Amino acid sequence: MSSVGGTGGSGGSDSASRAESARAEAARAEASRQAEASRKAAEDAAKAEAAKQAAVRNQFNVDSFTPAAAAKAPVNLNPSPVSVQVAQAQTVDAARSAEAAQSAKAEQAKETQQADASKEADFAKEAKEADEADATEAANEAAAADVAQAAKDAEATEATQDAEAAQDAQATEAAEDAQATDEAQAAEQAQTPTVTQENIDAALAELPDVELNRNPAGTQPTAEVTAQNQQVQTALRELGMVAAAHVTGFYGSITEGAIKSFQHEQGLTVTGTYDAATRTAMANELAERRAAEAQGITAPAATLPDTYTAVTDQQLQDIMPDSTQALRDQYLDSLNTAMEEFNISTPERQAAFLSQVAAETGDLHYMSEITPNPAHGDYYGRGMLQLTHETNYRQAGTALGADLTTNPNQVATDADLAARTAGWYFDNRGLNRQADLGHIGAVTLGVNGGYNGIDRRLEAYDEALRVLGQ
Repeated sequence: MSSVGGTGGSGGSDSASRAESARAEAARAEASRQAEASRKAAEDAAKAEAAKQAAVRNQFNVDSFTPAAAAKAPVNLNPSPVSVQVAQAQTVDAARSAEAAQSAKAEQAKETQQADASKEADFAKEAKEADEADATEAANEAAAADVAQAAKDAEATEATQDAEAAQDAQATEAAEDAQATDEAQAAEQAQTPTVTQENIDAALAELPDVELNRNPAGTQPTAEVTAQNQQVQTALRELGMVAAAHVTGFYGSITEGAIKSFQHEQGLTVTGTYDAATRTAMANELAERRAAEAQGITAPAATLPDTYTAVTDQQLQDIMPDSTQALRDQYLDSLNTAMEEFNISTPERQAAFLSQVAAETGDLHYMSEITPNPAHGDYYGRGMLQLTHETNYRQAGTALGADLTTNPNQVATDADLAARTAGWYFDNRGLNRQADLGHIGAVTLGVNGGYNGIDRRLEAYDEALRVLGQ
């Protein structure tokens, strides 16, 4: 069957077949004409022969036989009665034979005519069937074309619907994103205190408008400088960066470390010197915290991940470049177990914790103080955050289910306890919360009690934020 719109195929063969059928029909018509002519000729010949035989019979009829007829006879003019009878019988036989021949010819002509009629009927039937087949084929092709067009229309409709659905989905997603952004901004605005210039000016009035530096060890600053140092230390105390015992009026290593940590948190150049930029930043921070407290605004809690992401060996090496492979193999699993146990699970918390571990242990080399303080007795610094004081050993042991007061040295020799005591202390002292706020100074103060090794802590903290945030 030819395809819709196609060329060649059965169309050419159908035309040739019809031409051949036409030629065959013409040949059959010619044969029928010739047969009819032969039939008529035979019939005429039979009639002539019958007339001739009749004439002969009449000539020799006894009743009509006369001398005149006898004169025309080709033979004996006076045959005997027997001869006449024989002749008459022969004539009758001849007539009968002629009649039989004529009937046979007529029957043959009839059969020929019937055969031609049958052939013509067969041809007409074949032609009708061919026409019906052509009509069926055309109908099938038209139906196939309709189906193809319907399928094409359906595909076009589906494509249009898909495009519209995609556009609707994009519009919905965009609307949801916009709504989420608006809600986040509204929430942020709701969590941001309103700070007036008056608030800032009041804080500035509390801070000395001079540059201050670390006092050399063994010296005593003037009364004026001491008062100025105390103003700065009081502000640092309010910001949670020094303890009350550190407000002495002497600008030593603790005050310098607190200033460095504050400058780091504020994105200032870390110098440890109290200067104009540091004064302005401190006044702004004090004014904001006071306004938040007055307005009942607290920073939102950190969102913790559902699944803990372990620190890798490569990340630990980047944070603690002086650690050896053997040390990392010994302590990495214990570190991850402890951090997961005590919710040190965000990059900010892990960075703050690991930077302190790096500074306290010399990149995992020392799990106890090199030179213990005799005032601490058996409970000197051990573990990854150098757990110190009998009270802390007792509290940690109770929390961890281990007897650390009887055998405190296991905090240094057992990798799991070295890590778990550090994790417990970090969480118990609220340092996870300080890490969430980015207060690395408060974290350092909480771990060290001061700012020993602050430069190393800040360096490790920045590196940890970098590698853990990737």
